[in-house]
Amino acid sequence: MRIALFVLVLCLVSCGHKKEESRELVNRANTVYLNFDIDTEERIDSALTLVDSAIILDDENFQAYLNKATYLVGKRDIEGLLVNNLKMIALKPDQPHWKAQRGLFLELTGNLTDANKLYNEATEQYEEILKSDTLMNNDINFRLEYITALQLKGDSLKIKKEYNELKVKFPNNEILEMYDSVGFQSKEKLFEVWNEAN
Repeated sequence: MRIALFVLVLCLVSCGHKKEESRELVNRANTVYLNFDIDTEERIDSALTLVDSAIILDDENFQAYLNKATYLVGKRDIEGLLVNNLKMIALKPDQPHWKAQRGLFLELTGNLTDANKLYNEATEQYEEILKSDTLMNNDINFRLEYITALQLKGDSLKIKKEYNELKVKFPNNEILEMYDSVGFQSKEKLFEVWNEAN
């Protein structure tokens, strides 16, 4: 019994150490990525190496996958983004944003059928959450995520309705004022930016 307890304590200490080390590697990856004195390709590759090491230490470190997605966008690695996104969905299945994001990545590969399925899934999940969760209904960032999913889906009527509701619910909100002045980024514009960089 004592030996089993000792092994359990040792495992817990070791796991805690790995999680902390993983978080530290993610922080270092971000520092490297934001160091603009380094050549772009070198800093992205270095950040990816660090974040992959973080994932090896703790494959449930969501921040590692989130940062990795940013680095993979920098490399325009759509296949890597799709693999990374699957893990993000597995870790945060209750957050529809990652499904909508996967739809966008699939659409970039030309797979519009599966992309549209994911857009529909994501918007339906947002709508269910907004119906049942008062806290999320009052979260402007969550509501703006929902508008983004509606944009990807191409549902302009619901976008207009949701945006008008937000303006009533959150008057004089800085984020909405920004959207009023700049507008929402269209999916077509996102595709243009992606294709220009390739």
